[in-house]
Order: sequence, then structure tokens, then C-alpha cells
Amino acid sequence: MNAKSVLRLLCLSAVVLFAALPAQAADLERTGQWPGGPATAISVKDSAVFIGHGGFLSIYHTRTFAKLAQITASGYIRTIAIAGQYAYVAAAEAGLLILDISNSTKPKLIASVQDVYAAKVVVQNQYAYIATSGAGLRIVDVSRPQTPKTVVDYKPESWVDDVALDGRYAFLACNTAGLCVVDVQNPASPAKVTSYAGGYTVYHVAASGRTVFICGPNDVRVTNFSEI
Repeated sequence: MNAKSVLRLLCLSAVVLFAALPAQAADLERTGQWPGGPATAISVKDSAVFIGHGGFLSIYHTRTFAKLAQITASGYIRTIAIAGQYAYVAAAEAGLLILDISNSTKPKLIASVQDVYAAKVVVQNQYAYIATSGAGLRIVDVSRPQTPKTVVDYKPESWVDDVALDGRYAFLACNTAGLCVVDVQNPASPAKVTSYAGGYTVYHVAASGRTVFICGPNDVRVTNFSEI
């Protein structure tokens, strides 16, 4: 083997070795820290960050981390969804809380949906989709946030612990029934499209296009629904 062949072999070996090495995580620079203890939900709008911690919702400036406001919820805050000038707060046994956050230093509770357990809320096209655990998926018309109106309670085969949306489809974490895919193009009449079970328990779900990530007791699985 001549010198050029040896050199090519060494270069190829180096490329293969480099490709096999795990990617190094980038170092994150901490620019601030919230001193309030465990946080249960978080969302950001403009220069304000909304942090749910137990039964409280605190609002801080994103850069200075100065406290802007705090309100007390009558339930455990699970998620915070922001749409326009409103924050939709899934507050467990207290239901869905709707806040006017046009002035982040003076948030106002303007309405609530109290007859439901709210584990997760997602807002799309003037509708709020609430994962209610034992009561299924509730769809609420929030086109007038001051007067939310329940459109339908959709009850699949099992509990609904989480919900993610992609266009006309809602992906439901249906606990022991797996993943349920529902067509919500007509929010008043949700229709089951398909499901993914196989004995897999699904607690949480996230969607990016038709690629869906589901979280179970032992791992995270990825599935694609490009054909629906």
C-alpha cells in the first residue's frame, strides 16, 4: 500500500470515527432564575413570562425578571395557553380560567368554565380544547372570551390526559387506550379518525405536522400520520 492510499485510509477512518461520536450539547448560559420554587406551567408573550406554580400565576419581565403581577387561582395550574390578549389557564379542579392580559401588570379574570377538570388547554381558531382526564375532551367556543360557551364533550374510549392540535386534527393522549386521532374540522361534531394502541399507555402528546410524539410510562415514541 503506497503513502497516498495510507493517507486516504487514515482520513476515512477519522471521518467515520467523528461521525460516530455523540453530538455535544451546547452550553446554556443562565441569564436569570426564578426563585419561587417548583413551577407547574409556563408561557411567554412579548416581554412577559407567565409562570404557574401550584395555585398561583406569577408574571415576570423576560429580561429583568422583575415581578409584574400575581393572581391566585382556586386550583392547581397545569397549563397556560396564550392567544392574542388573553391567557387560558387549565387550573385542574378549578376548570378553565380566562384572563385579559392586555396589561401584563394588571391581569384580569374575565371568565371561567368551572364545571370541568382542566388538565391541558390548547387554543385554535377561537376554540379552546380542554383535556379533562375522566370526562374526555371538551371544546369551548371562546370567540367572545367574556362569555365562553361549551360546544361539545367528546368522550373516547378512555381518559384524555393531554391534547395536541395540527390543523383539523386533534391528537389525544387517551391513557390506557393509547393515542386517539380525532377530526375537529367541525368542532361541534368531532369524529374519530384512527387510533394507536398496541397496549401502550399514553400520558402526553405533542404534534409537529403529522409527526406525533407520545410519552408513555417508559419511553417516548414517534409515529407519523401523513396518510390521514
